Amino acid sequence: MFPLLLSATSVFLAAMLFVAGAMMLTTTVGLRLTLEGFGSGATGVILTCQAIGFVLGTQIGPPLIRRVGHIRVFSAFAALVCVAALLHGAVVNGLLWGALRFVAGMCGSVMMVVIESWISAHATPNTRGRVMGIYMIVYYASGSAGQFLVGVSPPEDYRSFSLAAGLLVLSLVPLAMTGLAAPAVANAKRMGLAALYRLSPMATVGAFAAGFCLSSFYQLAPVSMARLGVQTTTVAHYMAAAVFASMLLQFPMGRLADRWDRRKLIACIAIAASLSASIVATAGRTSLGALFAATILFMALMASLYPTCLGQMHNRLQSENPVAANAGQLLCYGLGTCIGPLLCGVAMGAVGPSGLFLTVGVVLAAYAAFVAWRLRVIAETRVMAAGMQPSVVVMGESTPVMAQMDPRVRSEVLP
Repeated sequence: MFPLLLSATSVFLAAMLFVAGAMMLTTTVGLRLTLEGFGSGATGVILTCQAIGFVLGTQIGPPLIRRVGHIRVFSAFAALVCVAALLHGAVVNGLLWGALRFVAGMCGSVMMVVIESWISAHATPNTRGRVMGIYMIVYYASGSAGQFLVGVSPPEDYRSFSLAAGLLVLSLVPLAMTGLAAPAVANAKRMGLAALYRLSPMATVGAFAAGFCLSSFYQLAPVSMARLGVQTTTVAHYMAAAVFASMLLQFPMGRLADRWDRRKLIACIAIAASLSASIVATAGRTSLGALFAATILFMALMASLYPTCLGQMHNRLQSENPVAANAGQLLCYGLGTCIGPLLCGVAMGAVGPSGLFLTVGVVLAAYAAFVAWRLRVIAETRVMAAGMQPSVVVMGESTPVMAQMDPRVRSEVLP
């Protein structure tokens, strides 16, 4: 386990720099749009372009990796997203920024395919859960650091975008200089949603549910808190607590996934996360402390769903095509990020701030029911397979009479 992590240090360092820069850029863009007087509708459309680009990146990543390899693809898209970050600060234009968010989302998706497939390809089935848990801790810690870097200079200052661009382009250095062998690219092919579903229905639907719920929370939780009348500083502390909670169960859940049936663990996570979302929906009406505590529980569970589903998908593939597995899971996750905030926003408009967590709770409950149904189907299939085994009649030892009846025995040896 430790030698594996030590050898993958360059990959984790690249992920750390990339996530910090990407998170800083996303937050800075949102703040700058507000300062420039863009309406909520225009801001929503511009930020949604990033999710659309993210989905496209999952489709173009595998063919490019198969053609030129992991390191070259990562380096090229790191340079491209760096240019996009710099252009954000150079010109303020709604159409241009929508295109730049699309490019940033596409580049980020491809770079994540490279990083996650690289990590998964070098992990064994017995260590994959813990390795992915450590990767997710690095991911959320880097994202939190990127948020803190937003305050280094004001959003209207060009240096904010320059710092984000510098982190993004620096992320290509560790991979470009690594001595760790890149994963094989011969099987780096795309897999459609139908093929992914046939391979692992739980993992495919789970990735969509994770994208739906997490993106809805990160985009709409600040709005929900504001409508509850909470001060801006408290909202910032609330979001920081949510990011911190996302790291709490990553390694314990990964270790449990390496020792237990991942399908049953996914079912437990979905049920517990659904119940905790319902608690958050009601806790907001009682006290701020209860809201913080319930949200920490919810995010600790919710953040562990995607890596567990990803590990299940890799177990089904048996490391034959890690690029396709990661690209497919990110595609499902990206589709969830496109749909989740829209539906949850409608729910919040209908029932108020609690609509966010009520919708998330319903989605997770539906997913838990789906997982329970799949577990039942698997159990019934195994019973049927066991019942169809051919029966074998065990014969006793041959007797002299049986020997006489056997035409293969020569007559001269018979009495």
